[in-house]
Amino acid sequence: MGRHRPWVYTLALLLALISEGYDLQAANFAAPAIVRALGISKAQVGPLLSASLLGVLFGAALIGPLGDRWGRKRLIIGGRLGYGVLSLAAAGAMTLPQLILLRFLIGLGLGGVLPNALALASELARPGGEATAAGLIGIGITFGGVVAGLTSAALLPRYGWPSMFLVGGLLPLMIVVLLQLLLPKSPAYATREQPAVRSWTLPGPASLFRHGSAGKTLAIWLIFIAASLLLARRGWNVVTLFAAMACLTLAMLVLGLRSTPLLVLGVIVAGFCVTGTQNAINGAGGASYAAGIRSSGLGWALGVGRLGSVAGPLVGSLAVLLGMKEARHLFALPLLPLVVAGLAALWLGRRVSI
Repeated sequence: MGRHRPWVYTLALLLALISEGYDLQAANFAAPAIVRALGISKAQVGPLLSASLLGVLFGAALIGPLGDRWGRKRLIIGGRLGYGVLSLAAAGAMTLPQLILLRFLIGLGLGGVLPNALALASELARPGGEATAAGLIGIGITFGGVVAGLTSAALLPRYGWPSMFLVGGLLPLMIVVLLQLLLPKSPAYATREQPAVRSWTLPGPASLFRHGSAGKTLAIWLIFIAASLLLARRGWNVVTLFAAMACLTLAMLVLGLRSTPLLVLGVIVAGFCVTGTQNAINGAGGASYAAGIRSSGLGWALGVGRLGSVAGPLVGSLAVLLGMKEARHLFALPLLPLVVAGLAALWLGRRVSI
């Protein structure tokens, strides 16, 4: 990445997305402790877990594209300051409605940061490595979830649920200083002629459907939704490969693996393939758009993709209600979305040059 200090850019963006992944998962790990502490039912905690997802949806689609106007670095730092302070406030919340509102607002900040971080990674990469760079940086989101799990095991038994949000607030605020010092401005933004007057109006997706981009945009949105129902230079062909591998692994899990070690291995491989599909989408998605609309393209794709995140738990609940009792049969649910994602990626691979 970049001609100068490539490891510095990589480390800074990875740290940014690790803390982002932490905050995305913090409420999930804190939920059981919140239920006990506030004396609420498990059903009541559902809106809390959905609040940040809805916030990410709107943040990615409406705030993320502002990076095309105001610069990636500004949006990354501003968003982190916002959701860091809000996470600290969530640690002091006294009621469930307060937590729900704060988690929604935190989601807005998270949604605004992610597309700009991926876009900046693409623009700092050497020519031809844009998709690889964004895909690599996207691993930080997954690793941040791992950090959240380890943190919850260490802190929840002793300090309770507020500790998760305290860490979630302190991490982004601490990293902001590093990002300000280490991250350069986007080369595309720095060299682009700036308008005399900048408008604060929220950008819509209209620019993503002009100049022959309508089919590309709809296909990218479709892939993001299909990949979200689950939790290199060849771009979209890599997405197709990972999606096909995920389908094969999930089919084996549906058929039933009697050996516990084989079952564990199968779940690990499925997780690798599904995460690989998502990271490949992140990389190829950003590299598919011109620099002037890259944050808008990624922002709207990530936002639309959250519809799949919201639908996933509902589809699982409906399947159980309709009689899908065996746990292994639930592995069949992502097969159709993965097939759709793979076919859409195959179509894009033939039509989009990355």
